[in-house]
Amino acid sequence: MNGCNLTVLLTAILAAAILFSQGAGAAPKKSAPPPTSQILVQVNGVNITRGDLNRYMDMMIVLLKNRRKNTPPEVIAKFKKKKLAALSNDLYRRTLFSTCLANSNITVSAAIRQEVERDCLKGYGKKKQTFEQLKAVVAKAGFAKDFEDNLAFDAKLRTFITTVYSNKYYVTEKDLKKVKDGLAAFNKRAAETNKVTLARANDVLKQAQSGVDFAKLAAEHSYFEDDEEKKKGGDLGDCDESDFADEKHIWRKLTELAPGSISDVLETEDGYAIYKVVRKNSPEKSQTGGESLTLWRIFFRRAYQFPPQTDDELRVDIERETRENLLIEIYKAFRAQSKVIYPNGHIKAQ
Repeated sequence: MNGCNLTVLLTAILAAAILFSQGAGAAPKKSAPPPTSQILVQVNGVNITRGDLNRYMDMMIVLLKNRRKNTPPEVIAKFKKKKLAALSNDLYRRTLFSTCLANSNITVSAAIRQEVERDCLKGYGKKKQTFEQLKAVVAKAGFAKDFEDNLAFDAKLRTFITTVYSNKYYVTEKDLKKVKDGLAAFNKRAAETNKVTLARANDVLKQAQSGVDFAKLAAEHSYFEDDEEKKKGGDLGDCDESDFADEKHIWRKLTELAPGSISDVLETEDGYAIYKVVRKNSPEKSQTGGESLTLWRIFFRRAYQFPPQTDDELRVDIERETRENLLIEIYKAFRAQSKVIYPNGHIKAQ
């Protein structure tokens, strides 16, 4: 199996990780999409085809839809575009790890399997959903085997990490205290920053209420998530209740306002917002068949503050971060001992 010796792993000089979805020589544009049989990369004799990548992407979309209540086609399209490179790299790394661990005598304990299922539910499940319910959603979409194979691999890899790297993986009381002290200091600074941000939001609200052009204020003060939103300024267009699925309290306040009215500074999940109700629309413009509003918004991003956590919860998070760092280290060692072939040169998986 292409020289993936675990002894060599412990002493290998580590090199930088390489994304197989990046590199020189992008594939030329074609009028028709490449066939699903096209081999993107061969890892230790195992081919990763475009079809494999498409199927992996489709499974991740099922998980995305499970977690989010509102996933219209444009959200799916944006997800595909934004996550393609990351999912390409993830599939490549999984194949690399899997081939290198194929002949290892690793026995997965029930405790490790439960940890993997817990983390999977936390990452992809929705509120009050059990792991079995999440598993049923994926199975209904036709990905039962893919999902189980990924879970089994994750459990095997975690067992390897906790065995070979046990001295680095597990969190000591000293480690825990250091992180807790750091989080407390971070949250204190964030709280002070948010006081300043909230004061600025209230000052902008007074300007809007005094007649200063709302769009101009949005252009000067609003935080924009991406370029597309920035082009529109504060114009959110026609919105209905589905657009505020996670902030129903804000939607209720907005529906109480008359056209032309400006809201108070409202606290959102990520910050503070001032809304202007431009007009109330007919139900036909609503995805839900209910009330629809044309809205403008000035948004102030809030400095992130870590939520309160128990020691056990914090320990899990520290181990997760440690695991990510160890995976990079393991990847570099495995990559140095593996045979990786790009039949068409480094190509973008587009």
